[in-house]
Amino acid sequence: MLECTCPMLTTVRTVLTFMLLAASLLRAETIVGKCTDVADGDTLTLTLPDKSTEKIRLYGIDAPERQQDYAEEAKQRLSELTAGKEVRAEVMNRDRYGRAVARVYTGKTDVSLAMVSGGCAWHYVIYAPLDIELAEAEALASAQKWGLWQHPHPIAPWEFRKGARPAKPNEHNYPYWVTESGRVHNARCKYFGTTQNGRYTAQPQMSATDCNLCGGTATEEQPTFPTWWNMLLLILLLGLLPLVLLRLLIIRARKH
Repeated sequence: MLECTCPMLTTVRTVLTFMLLAASLLRAETIVGKCTDVADGDTLTLTLPDKSTEKIRLYGIDAPERQQDYAEEAKQRLSELTAGKEVRAEVMNRDRYGRAVARVYTGKTDVSLAMVSGGCAWHYVIYAPLDIELAEAEALASAQKWGLWQHPHPIAPWEFRKGARPAKPNEHNYPYWVTESGRVHNARCKYFGTTQNGRYTAQPQMSATDCNLCGGTATEEQPTFPTWWNMLLLILLLGLLPLVLLRLLIIRARKH
């Protein structure tokens, strides 16, 4: 795991740990069963003690679609982690298909984290934006070129579903992709080389505009956090504290 030396990130980690603890206390449903089917790299089926079945979508990750590179490897890895084993699924919510979206464990193994750490899935940022562990695991897997990150231009599944495809090979390993409109994306960007009208280049012209997502030609050693982010974390922390205390009081009352 990458070491975090930024004080702001350390503070974020502390707050998020508290929030995850609060979420675990407030979580209403835990499903335990045997994994009897793995559909793909982020979906499995549990058979429960009463012989009923429950389809589970792994929380916080998105594995390659069946038509994408590394889809079969991702499915195989999830099978290795779960198939035939007793699985504990801590349900976060239900998706539009009625599946339980859950943090899945086999013993002490966090399956979502294991999938991302091995380069078998992406951190699904839009649905788990505050999960620092998944973000760090993806950053390390990407830096080490593990699993799907061996591909020169991996495309996230959510972009693939929207129709994104690599436009053409980056034959000279150029670090920038400039679209026809003059927007610059660097090699870490999800839009790098995915549009049909654009070109790879070693150095874009001065008139080009940097991508707001990746920064284009602008690089920073560490991410920065705006002031409003600190306020948001404080509000979330203060908002969850009464809920946690209330939950603890209810649990204590039940024991007596």
